[in-house]
Amino acid sequence: MVQVHVPITDEPAGLWDRVKALFGTDELLLVATGEAIAGFDLQKLRPQDISVAGDSVVISLPPAQILYTRVDNKETYVYSRRTGLLWKPDKDLETVARRDAETKVQEWALEHGILDRAEKNGEVFLERFLRSLGFTDVTLTIRPQ
Repeated sequence: MVQVHVPITDEPAGLWDRVKALFGTDELLLVATGEAIAGFDLQKLRPQDISVAGDSVVISLPPAQILYTRVDNKETYVYSRRTGLLWKPDKDLETVARRDAETKVQEWALEHGILDRAEKNGEVFLERFLRSLGFTDVTLTIRPQ
């Protein structure tokens, strides 16, 4: 789980909103807790990616990818909200911030090497699994993007 901060402001759209913005806007800071899960999408395996000969197996895996991202709504909260003097709070601003939070969680995971870790962990898991099926010679490669 990771925690990200999502500041968001309801931007003025028309002339009257620009005038109202002189007295403040509708601003929200969301503190979101979420997770991203990455791994191999084995549905992308093609018949030519698997070669079996006796107790040997060679598999060319698709590149690791983020399989899903989610925001934990129980752990996510609005840290602060400021609304200007003439500004009516936007009821959808928090929803937009929560959608942005999911993107930020995914970006954080990518910046911190989730795909590299998913490839390494996935290869270890698959090799052990294939050996448990009786294969003694296991070769796993990852296809280029």
